[in-house]
Amino acid sequence: LYAYLLGAKTEFWRAHRQYAGIIHFVYLTCSYPGVYTADHFADVTNLKLDPAFADYVGEAFKPLGVYINFFQPTLKAGTTREFTVMLVNDEAKRLKGKLALTLETRSGQVLARAQQPFNLAELGAATQKLSLTIPETAGDCVLRAVARADGQPAMAATVSRRWVTVE
Repeated sequence: LYAYLLGAKTEFWRAHRQYAGIIHFVYLTCSYPGVYTADHFADVTNLKLDPAFADYVGEAFKPLGVYINFFQPTLKAGTTREFTVMLVNDEAKRLKGKLALTLETRSGQVLARAQQPFNLAELGAATQKLSLTIPETAGDCVLRAVARADGQPAMAATVSRRWVTVE
């Protein structure tokens, strides 16, 4: 949960482009007695990050940033909803590609999908709107935005996720 929330908070600050940097205060400090590094490392001696921390926070700091501007715990089944996804480009070159928004079960089954192209100026940002029809399938899901840039050399896709329950 901590890695998920810290990743989302980092996405937020990057997407709004109002700050020159993001400092994570407790990266190498202790949270309480008996803890070496606030649980960010699985092995502090070898500086091996906890897998969840590396996953969520690693996605938040990729050069092609993605932020789903949505933090509601539930989605109403059978409705159509527009989602705002913000993109940032920290590369000194234009990035073009595809942005996909999916609603998936926790096991990865896609329940709804929307996709559209993006075109980001060098060191630029953009806000895109995508609509999804929320299926009648109730349960715990993941809202996932994935940006994939075209071109060579290939850049790894960037993922933003929100945990939601369809009711």
